Amino acid sequence: MPKTLAFGTLKGGVGKSCVTFNIVGLLANNPSNRILVIDSDPQSNSTSNFGFPDFNIEEPSIRDIFETGASLEEVIIKSPIDKMPNVDLLPSSILLTTTEFHLVTRPARESILKDYLERNQDVLANYTHIIADTNPSMSVVNQNIFNSVDSIIMVSDVNMNSYKGAMLFSDLWKNISGILKRDYNVKGFIVNNVDGRTSLAGEFIDFVTHHPTTKDIYLGSIPSSVKIKQSELAQLPISYTLKNGEVLTRYKHIYDEMIKRGIL
Repeated sequence: MPKTLAFGTLKGGVGKSCVTFNIVGLLANNPSNRILVIDSDPQSNSTSNFGFPDFNIEEPSIRDIFETGASLEEVIIKSPIDKMPNVDLLPSSILLTTTEFHLVTRPARESILKDYLERNQDVLANYTHIIADTNPSMSVVNQNIFNSVDSIIMVSDVNMNSYKGAMLFSDLWKNISGILKRDYNVKGFIVNNVDGRTSLAGEFIDFVTHHPTTKDIYLGSIPSSVKIKQSELAQLPISYTLKNGEVLTRYKHIYDEMIKRGIL
């Protein structure tokens, strides 16, 4: 069975899709890994990262899984990045925003994707990891993602509003998990875009690493760097554009920590 995880929060602009892309890149460096990336964000940031900035909304996407039960083989894009042949993509499009209206009246609506994936284990057995990127909301689509994965990783930047967004996410999902009678599965917290030149950054990391909600799930921090922007422009994860440097070292530390804790 593949390891399954999703990145989430309730505050936009924290670089969650970037973190997702770069963790996937580290996984892809190991040729024995086979990764499926699921984009459930109507803004399609992960789909853009994989080389589809102008994704044709008429093409099959995750929307078709929710609305018509389309087959995985029909929806998955195989090896969209030549340098990462072991990574496939389940894309998204802006039309996913309309899917919410179709799901509202569906029975057991939070488990539609979970049931679908369980029915398609023959396809998913080809993967070692399934990684999902979400938009900053607790939409029905996102609840389906969070209900389908083993682990959820929250992402924040150095901002108390971002931290509050993560804490609200945690509280909401804990309540929903109880209603769904499933285990609470938030297992990681990453601080992104850290400017180490400021005292605020150090104070924020100290706060996160001592706060009861995040101290035990803190995975590490990622510095702000122009190198990350350059890798995004190249449409490659930083592990494919950098050989060394602090930002790559920090990502590798988080990656190793996720493996050590059984998340990856």
